[in-house]
Amino acid sequence: ATEGVALPPRPKPVEKEETESSGLQVWAEGLPWETTETELLPYFQQHGLVEKCTINRTRDGRSRGTATVRFTDAESADAAIRELNGIEIGTENKRKMYVRLDRYA
Repeated sequence: ATEGVALPPRPKPVEKEETESSGLQVWAEGLPWETTETELLPYFQQHGLVEKCTINRTRDGRSRGTATVRFTDAESADAAIRELNGIEIGTENKRKMYVRLDRYA
């Protein structure tokens, strides 16, 4: 049924622009569900000045077990990754926390 109908040229694929991390923010996952920002902050403050610490939550306020922590300098973020990646945190329900550079911030 498309005989004789000219189709428009296929658009070129959009090249995804590589976003480069600022090097200031880290992503932490594997957090115990009951962990609060107040409990998490001291782990990261050992490695430098923390601008912001946010536990990611669902709409109803429950923790997703992940957090973002923003430092004032990249060296502090690197130190936190080296020292905190793989440590166990929590009091009752200990879990292994994984920390990496946040590639979107």
